[in-house]
Amino acid sequence: MRRHLSKFFHSPIGFNLSNSFPLNCDVGSYCAASSTRQALFGGHLNEYATRALATSSFASVSEDLPKDHSISDMLVDSFGRLHTYLRISLTERCNLRCQYCMPAEGVELTPSPQLLTGTEILRLANLFVSSGVTKIRLTGGEPTVRKDIEDICLELSNLKGLRTLSMTTNGIALTRKLPKLKDCGLTSVNISLDTLVPAKFEFLTRRKGHEKVMNSINAAIDLGFNPVK
Repeated sequence: MRRHLSKFFHSPIGFNLSNSFPLNCDVGSYCAASSTRQALFGGHLNEYATRALATSSFASVSEDLPKDHSISDMLVDSFGRLHTYLRISLTERCNLRCQYCMPAEGVELTPSPQLLTGTEILRLANLFVSSGVTKIRLTGGEPTVRKDIEDICLELSNLKGLRTLSMTTNGIALTRKLPKLKDCGLTSVNISLDTLVPAKFEFLTRRKGHEKVMNSINAAIDLGFNPVK
């Protein structure tokens, strides 16, 4: 895959890359510092921007290829596997303080001006979808704390060639957002739940909210999201 990235960024999309670079396994808006934004959208790509480009999931090149647009060879790794699954981290913020994830007082957050905007996220996603990516998963932090989450889902779901728009969430604030998210094109959800015991949930997450998560799971099923995991 590495050997194809320089070819991709020399294509007529306005990027310039003098050398190919290693590819990491996630897309994080909070990984995109101001230098990343300049790199991605100002004509040059540096080491920070490598953290904002990724695909995951394996598929045979010959299996289930999209019929509505061509496949870029940058999505094929050296073992001949086609990567059509893109993860985008929308935020590093979270409304829980899970013991295995962060300290009780939280962590120092990246300043908002250094995060990818909705427009930048859409442009980045469009580059990958137009190259053959068919599934996007939105992650965090907790993606539902991002104020423009509905707008992002709506724009992403309208990308030609995208088949699945999914989200991984802790479910705390999900119930009231689900109807609008479904209308905006979200197709499936993964809801994290460490335990079915409310007291253990509060101990693990340092927050109340077990009932809210259970309500989100039931609401997602009732609304017809497929799958709900």
